Amino acid sequence: MKVVVFPLEAMLCPRGRVSVRVFEAQYLDAIKDCMKNDLPLVSVAINPQAKGGVDLPFYRQGCLAKVVDFDLDDDGVLAVVLEGVESVLFTQTYRTDKKLWYADCEPVSASTHSDERSQHLPQNYDDLIEILKALVKHPSIEELNLTIDYEDAEQVSLRLIELLPLPLEEKQRLYEQPELVSRLESISQTVLEMI
Repeated sequence: MKVVVFPLEAMLCPRGRVSVRVFEAQYLDAIKDCMKNDLPLVSVAINPQAKGGVDLPFYRQGCLAKVVDFDLDDDGVLAVVLEGVESVLFTQTYRTDKKLWYADCEPVSASTHSDERSQHLPQNYDDLIEILKALVKHPSIEELNLTIDYEDAEQVSLRLIELLPLPLEEKQRLYEQPELVSRLESISQTVLEMI
């Protein structure tokens, strides 16, 4: 599947939401096309370690997303809310003359970031639920109208990856971690280091 790539300085995971202000002409056109034709796009974190001209400016694993809300600000900037659908890997990337990136992508295996992985959050991670509940009370997060199953270990881990104040490299590392319990343990250790 070939989709437009939307590099962000934020992380979006399946079933999560992120608010984005779009002002560059090429991205405005891409968003309008996606909305008009009901097409997905891929949200992917910018790779701050990328070396210009050698590496892609973003990671190779992102999240297929759809526009679920939009508004035009007073200053003429389009504000959109993207909702994550599924985790994808780029198999090939292309850059157009309009400086837009496109990618051929495939879903990450069914054992990663999917409903099939849903499992009850082990009790020893209950503190992560409390942290997540505190994070979603922030006004800018409340506006996203997230629906979270706090008993689902996958959802809790992905929402924490999105919302914790971590560097993008760390968020991406956690997002790409395929084993759910290992990811929860890494998140728990990261939180302890923040305290």
